[in-house]
Amino acid sequence: MSRLERESALAFSIPIKGGQVLTTIGHAIDFVGSLSQERLDRHYWYRAVVVLNTAIKSPQFLTTATINLHAALAMDFLLSEATAR
Repeated sequence: MSRLERESALAFSIPIKGGQVLTTIGHAIDFVGSLSQERLDRHYWYRAVVVLNTAIKSPQFLTTATINLHAALAMDFLLSEATAR
């Protein structure tokens, strides 16, 4: 696989508040796209977006991208209550 597609699975599923679970690249892209500019300006979201874009082009970075996405969600207290414990 030379590029990840919207349907490509993340390295692991990420349950977030509101009962949603991020399971694919498409879910992650849609979620990040729904964030406010203020939130996206935070350094950890910047890193998560950059690494996610890198992973789409170079799938060997998928685990790193998923970890960065998970970390950004945790920093903003957006993980589901069950995940955060």
